[in-house]
Amino acid sequence: MPTFNVIVPEERFSNEQKTRVAVAIGRTYKELTGVPENLTQVIFIEVKHGNYFIGSVPPDTDQISVEGHLRAGRSAEAKRSLVERIVEAVAQAAAMPKSQVWAHLVDMPATQIVEFGRVVPEPGGEAAWIAALPEAERKELRPSAASVRRVSRCEHWRWSGEEPSASTVGTLPYSRLSGQLGAMNYVTSTSTVSRLFVHL
Repeated sequence: MPTFNVIVPEERFSNEQKTRVAVAIGRTYKELTGVPENLTQVIFIEVKHGNYFIGSVPPDTDQISVEGHLRAGRSAEAKRSLVERIVEAVAQAAAMPKSQVWAHLVDMPATQIVEFGRVVPEPGGEAAWIAALPEAERKELRPSAASVRRVSRCEHWRWSGEEPSASTVGTLPYSRLSGQLGAMNYVTSTSTVSRLFVHL
């Protein structure tokens, strides 16, 4: 249910590094909120040099920006702890100084988030929400080994490509989604990404 957009310099990180970052985010979120890792989405957005500015100039050093979209309802103390731990986990996974990892969290009411065609529950209501899903959809949420799907094209919001393995990450043109920014990688701890999650 939580979605983390990780903005990174183009071709700066290997697939293995991206996977480590995605796993670090999912585990940190689970430790602090109890939400299973297989419900956490991590999307990598690669930005070409010259397309990312701090102030009015491109940064001199590599920079990671983490934007977390979360359901509202947690305390300020919990969110502060979460954002600090995410910065630490991402910096360690990416082998970068914490000063080069920036992060911010965005609260959204659960009533403005749709997944599996249904409005998501308030924090703490995940078990009952999942239990009400059809069996086929519940299977997609069962814990599995961390895996990713290689994405070769995006057509009518359907993902196509090779079957996933535990060490592959693919890209698709981010321009199809939000202008000429770069490329996007989709990483998830479930093996199925042929669905669209909508956050309003």
